[in-house]
Amino acid sequence: MGRVDHYKLLVGRAHPRGLFLATVGAVIGYARAEAPQEEPFTWWRGLIVARTTESRGIGRQLEADRRAWAQEIGRPVRGLIVVGNDRSMDFFQRQGFGQVATQAATLEQPLRFNVMELGLAALNRE
Repeated sequence: MGRVDHYKLLVGRAHPRGLFLATVGAVIGYARAEAPQEEPFTWWRGLIVARTTESRGIGRQLEADRRAWAQEIGRPVRGLIVVGNDRSMDFFQRQGFGQVATQAATLEQPLRFNVMELGLAALNRE
C-alpha cells in the first residue's frame, strides 16, 4: 500500500457537517460527522474502512481527524452502533467512548442501537 492521504471537507454554519477521507489513489476509508444546531452533541454518522486496508491505522486516523474537528467546535460526541455489532463496539470503546443508552427499535427505524458517548473531558484528553 502506498502513502495514505487524508482530506477534510467541512460545510455549513448553522448545521456543520464534516466528511473525512483516506485515499491511496482511490477512497479506502471515510468518516462522517455532523453538529446539528438544535443538538448539544457532534454526531458520528459512519466510519468505513475497506476490508483490504483494515488493521493499518486508517480507522484510527479518521477517528482522530473527526475528533479534532469536534474539539474545534467544543461539543461532546455521540454515535449509534447497531446492537450486536461487536467489532464496532470494541473499536469505539478503545477510542474512549462509553455506552450511555440503548435506543429501542421503531417502525421508522427497525434496528436497536447502542448510544455511545465521548464527553468533553475524554475528547480533550491526549
